[in-house]
Amino acid sequence: MVLHGIKKDSLKDEEAQKALQKKAKLYKELLATVLGYKKERDYGDGPLKHCAALLEINPDVSTAWNYRRESLQTRLEDAKGEERIVLVMNEFTLTEKALHKNPKSYCAWHHRKWLVHRGLSSPDTELYLCNKMLDLDERNFHCWEYRRFLAARMGVSDEDELQFTTMKIEQNFSNYSAWHQRTLLLKRMEETVDTTAKNNPLPQTGVHNVALSTGKLDQEYDLVHQAFFTEPEDQSGWFYYLWLFGNTLHKSHLDNGYTIKRVEEEVEMCREMLQLEPSSKWVLLALARLLATRGVADSTSQSEMQEIYENLAQIDPMRRCYYFEVKDKHIAFSSI
Repeated sequence: MVLHGIKKDSLKDEEAQKALQKKAKLYKELLATVLGYKKERDYGDGPLKHCAALLEINPDVSTAWNYRRESLQTRLEDAKGEERIVLVMNEFTLTEKALHKNPKSYCAWHHRKWLVHRGLSSPDTELYLCNKMLDLDERNFHCWEYRRFLAARMGVSDEDELQFTTMKIEQNFSNYSAWHQRTLLLKRMEETVDTTAKNNPLPQTGVHNVALSTGKLDQEYDLVHQAFFTEPEDQSGWFYYLWLFGNTLHKSHLDNGYTIKRVEEEVEMCREMLQLEPSSKWVLLALARLLATRGVADSTSQSEMQEIYENLAQIDPMRRCYYFEVKDKHIAFSSI
């Protein structure tokens, strides 16, 4: 549409540019003003309002957050009753606005943790808000880290936290952050440490120092299999599978025969999946890794493993060098 000889879209672009320039000018003025207040150690209500306005525009100005913490420490020493409540509530309100603007703002999350560290909020309330944020963005690793901080402070059991990750994973198998949280919890829960591994290099990348029980491994394989058959091309479950298999290669499992038994079960699972998804690179990659563990004595498996990597190089040519490199490493390792 043309209005007075000018395209309407052009008018919109010009208006947006003017609005952006106005906002940039305001931001520069606020930044200079707040830095001035910080230098003068002015911790009054007015300066803090300017600081809040600055952080609502850009939540990642770390100097402004530092200034607020300096101010709060000073003012809380003498503040009592209603004044103290207002000071604290202003900080939590500001962090909520900042996280709404940028849910992954390091500075805003750090400031909120700083407030909780000083007992200025109930961890129960924070955990509830944390759950709400994970409902909105279930893979926000800042929020997961904040939840770990809260759980440790509140004494929430690892078992309860593990159940929470199960719930989030079953809601969405693509939740990489929940899978990662699971690895941290399981290692801490089991704590079966191979003391010799602490002082010696690991025999192979991916082999763990901490061994999960065979019963727990069975449960975890069942869970990750559900993810595969639901979303076979989603990488989150496959990365967790790689971590799980690394645990399966622990010396204690090699000694008790669990590793051999599990490898055969997983090979069968992969072959079953390939009947449904014959060109799935994740299934092929997993099968190749499993076959490599059978050793050089099993020439049939070694030959199939090499063929799979060559097939992967054709299916996924962008990573062909990676596949050939891993193939060579597996051949070398199998020969040891």
